[in-house]
Amino acid sequence: MHSNIKRFAAAIALVASICTLDAGSATWNLNPVNNQWSKRQNWTPATVPYGETDVATFGTSNVTDVMLGYLPDIGYPFNVVAEIVFTEGASAYTITLSPGLHYNTTLQFYGAGITNNSGVVQNFVAARSSTTNSGRISFYESASAGENVVITDQGGNNTSGGEYGALTEFWNNSSAGRATLIKEGGLVRGTI
Repeated sequence: MHSNIKRFAAAIALVASICTLDAGSATWNLNPVNNQWSKRQNWTPATVPYGETDVATFGTSNVTDVMLGYLPDIGYPFNVVAEIVFTEGASAYTITLSPGLHYNTTLQFYGAGITNNSGVVQNFVAARSSTTNSGRISFYESASAGENVVITDQGGNNTSGGEYGALTEFWNNSSAGRATLIKEGGLVRGTI
């Protein structure tokens, strides 16, 4: 039993060290190779923003439908940043938290939260899952959802066995700022 716990702890430590090796503040590229947040080649410098002090910056880009979610070679779809900044004149983005087969996708903010200087609405979608927990956006400490930002939590699909809908949550002194939050209704089974 103890050896299994030690192996599990070692695996967690290894995954954490691998994640932090490629982490750092970065700007989404004008011409990224695809729409996957977790692909370091989509960012300049070539690193994925992942950490409580990291800032993910978005300016003008030819790929604006950014997906944050489970990838077979990445593993658990969990991301932490201090802030996401949309620069002046940035493109209109939709950042979607797409759940995988076994895990929900989580985006956590620990710094300023979302800062939108672009002059256009920026969209975040916490997507529903039909097999596991849905997307989750969490604001901690004094993080704010910002202004001119729309966050959509898709409703659950309980017709297939009790999966929960997506959610956005605010902890500590965080706030919704002047963002618009849309909470969609869910599908249910066995009710009127």
